[in-house]
Formats: sequence, structure tokens, C-alpha cells
Amino acid sequence: MASLKKIALLLLLGIFGRLGKAQEQPNIGFISPDVVSDIGGTVELECTVQNGHEYPILWMRLESKENANTLPISTGNNLFVKDSRFDLEYDPLAGSYKLIIKDVKKSDEGRYQCQVVTHVSNVITADVDLKVKTAPKLIEDDPDFVDVEMGKTAELTCEADGFPSPQISWKRQDGTLLPNGKEMMTSAKLTVPNVQRHHRGNYTCTADNGVGSSQERVLSLRVGFSPIIELPRPRIPQALNYQAQMECQIKAFPAPTIRWYKNGTDYIANDGNHKISHYASDDESMVSTMTLYNAYEEDFGTFTCEASNKYGKAREHMELYESSIPICPPLCGDTNLNSGLPVTKSSLTALFMSILGAATAAAL
Repeated sequence: MASLKKIALLLLLGIFGRLGKAQEQPNIGFISPDVVSDIGGTVELECTVQNGHEYPILWMRLESKENANTLPISTGNNLFVKDSRFDLEYDPLAGSYKLIIKDVKKSDEGRYQCQVVTHVSNVITADVDLKVKTAPKLIEDDPDFVDVEMGKTAELTCEADGFPSPQISWKRQDGTLLPNGKEMMTSAKLTVPNVQRHHRGNYTCTADNGVGSSQERVLSLRVGFSPIIELPRPRIPQALNYQAQMECQIKAFPAPTIRWYKNGTDYIANDGNHKISHYASDDESMVSTMTLYNAYEEDFGTFTCEASNKYGKAREHMELYESSIPICPPLCGDTNLNSGLPVTKSSLTALFMSILGAATAAAL
């Protein structure tokens, strides 16, 4: 009798054991950690499911920046995608589903998800990120120059895509030190407080992440300032009826508008007796000359050179006064009677002829 009770007890235990097993729910016991791959590499993404034999098990690639749509890759031990780069290894004993991607491309990057569908309203999931190393690529949406007013703060920004995130470094293209006194600095943004004229120039940003070749971009810092005028000759002598030339040297950025005036308010334009010309030696230096072909009595007096840009205006005055003899140059070529240099025979001859001409004209 005792042995019958023992057998019955064993049968009951077996039944309850099978019922307990039937009620066990599937779960994902293992998912690969996030993976980083080189272009052209091979990656293995593994998902191990416990108690999942009776349920659909899928690999999916989720929507991402690289891929606009969710992509079903496999169900059970069958691949959906028709791509020789993809493979699936299934181990029924371990409940392992290993997704293999060969010759990895940038487009393979994204979040991959292992799914166990237990009900139409319930899905057990586990995710793994696949990151693909890519060489830096500079983002050049902005202009290659930065304009800033002198005394203000300038910001030069350099951005780059790539994985891992590229490191940005700065240096001056001509090899001189950066405004902070360093030869090079590492930062996505180069900030220059209290910008001065000597800060103008080209700055090179370099993006590097150890993948492929580094990339460079040159940004030009342009420093704006109001015009500064210098006069080589504030007082210009010349004899009556001879050519005179006035000059002003201007520094400004951006390039200024230049005007000449007589007696402060009378605007001078190019005409039969006046010629105004400008010569730029660089983007912030300019020489303006006003040539008077024949100095009449009413031409002697004050002339004004005016330069203006969006940052300000400057004016300088010079005086054209009458001399008793013609002044060289421009009359006598390279001989300047005020220079203190030795006077040659040819220059004396030219001077004599000019004085004789002036005397003859006065007599007539």
C-alpha cells in the first residue's frame, strides 16, 4: 500500500511539473553589447531567448538617421533580406539567434532589435547599437569668412561629422601665434575677444578622429574699422598755371567711399581740370590722389579728403598755396626742389625752361 501511495505522489509531482513548465514565459537572456565596426568589417549580433521555441522571434533594424524605415531582417532561423552580406546562425539548443553582417557599410549603422512576440499586444525586446567608424567630414554650410568690428568679440566655428566624433584644432595659416598666444588650440570654436587689426588673417581648422585622413578648412577673419587718413604732404606749393597733385593714404575695412572737397563743402568730380584716382595695395590700404592739371588763382586754398564706411568717417585737410616758382615733381620728373638732393645739369636746364615759360606766359 505504501508503494502505491509513493507512485501516486510521483505521478502528481510529474503532472504539476509539466504544468509549471507550460506556464514558463519566454525571456531574452542575452543580447550583444553595442558594437563599433570599421567600414568593410564583420560584426556578429547575438540574441539568446529562453523558453522561446513556441513564439516568433525576429531581428529588426529600427528607423534611424541613416535609415528612414524599419527593416525586418529575420524570423526564427529564416532571413527576410536578400543580401549576401547578411547571414543568420541559429542554435536551437541554446536558443541563440546570431545575426552576421559582413563588409559593413555606413548604411548598416543603427539600432538592431531582437523581438519575441508573445501576444498581439505584447513584444519582448532587447536592443544593440551598431556604430560604424567613418572619417571626418567638414560641414561647410557657413561662409569661409567672419566679419567683426574692431574691439568686439569674434567667434570662428568649425563643425565636422564622423565617428568617433572628430577633434577640432586651430592654428594660423601663416604660422604666427593665435590671439591667445598659443601655436595651436583644440576646440570646436575659436573665440577672439577685443579683436584688433593684427588679428585679421586666415585660420585653419583641422578635424581628425583617427579614421582615414584629417580634413582642413580655412576661415578668414576680417576685422572692420573706420577709416584712418594720413597725409604725406599737408601743404602743397605750386606756381600759377602748373599741375599740382594731392594725396591721402587711407586705411579702412571694408573699403571706404572716398570724396574730395574744395573749401570743405564744394564737391570735386572728375572733369577737364580734375582727375581723382584710387589705388588699393591690399584689402585695407588705399591711396587716393587728386590731380589738378592747371592751378588757377581760384584753385589755391584748402582741399579735403574724406573716407567713410559703415563703421565711421574721417576727414583730413591739406592746403594748396601759390609758390613763386614751379615745384617739381610732377613738373620736372624725379627732381624735387625741396628734397635737398644735388641738382644736376639736366634738372637745372629743365627748371630754367619752366621758369622762362612761366615768365613768357605772364608777359602775354
